[in-house]
Amino acid sequence: MKRVTEEIVQKKLDEMLDATEEFVVSLSISPANDIVIELDSLSGITIERCGAISKGIEAALDRDNEDFSIEVGSASLSDPFRNERQFAKHQGDPIVVLFSDGTKRNGILLSSDQEGFVLQYEEMIPSPDGRHSKRRYEQRECRILYSETKSVKYNFD
Repeated sequence: MKRVTEEIVQKKLDEMLDATEEFVVSLSISPANDIVIELDSLSGITIERCGAISKGIEAALDRDNEDFSIEVGSASLSDPFRNERQFAKHQGDPIVVLFSDGTKRNGILLSSDQEGFVLQYEEMIPSPDGRHSKRRYEQRECRILYSETKSVKYNFD
């Protein structure tokens, strides 16, 4: 049995996807040639589009020489972001950041680039007399590098 390579599948994906709109979140191929592709789009990806891409990849591979299975799906909102373009897609949305040190911060994703993103969050300012009856919150912004995070997810709360 001939092994399917990521390069072959990625090349076909590059041909089929609208590069301005659609992108690959993850691509994996097991030793048994089980191909799993997770896609996303700036405007969302339909099941029909996933089916068309699955058929296009299947047509590009030779069933006579390669035994394989293929699964093409869309990225789930409950999964951590794994692609820089997912951050761009979710600008203005609420997110939860889990930092490498285990701390969490909720906020709004303001912007992103190749190295990281900017998070707007609320910070409680202690009252001058130390009582909690007059809690005050201030809006803050911080730049976070991707390397400082363990995971970043959409916040449903």
